[in-house]
Amino acid sequence: MKSLLLLLLPFFITATTLAQGTEATPSERFPSLPPFTIQGLDSSNFTKADLSKNKKTLIMYFSPGCDHCQHETEALLKDIELFKDVQIVMASYQPIEEIAGFHKKYNLANYPQIKIGRDTN
Repeated sequence: MKSLLLLLLPFFITATTLAQGTEATPSERFPSLPPFTIQGLDSSNFTKADLSKNKKTLIMYFSPGCDHCQHETEALLKDIELFKDVQIVMASYQPIEEIAGFHKKYNLANYPQIKIGRDTN
């Protein structure tokens, strides 16, 4: 029994090691964004076509009442200088009134690189 275990041990180690392969980054796995429509606070629509082609894009799907989303927004704004060349799209499924409250609470109007609105899809 011991010899069988010793014989199979290298197989299991090799299989486990190979299963830990390097995973592609999200931008490598999904080289282009799917179409989307975000209803802005002024009821205008923001789509994939409105994104700058030469800038990196951060899409944050959030809920205005979510504690984690609020902390993430605070952290983002704290280090907003790191994102000066990044277009940020914040989308939520919640009613536009709640999104507007979130927008006001975090003074997001002060950050022109941030677009916020309701996901209409």
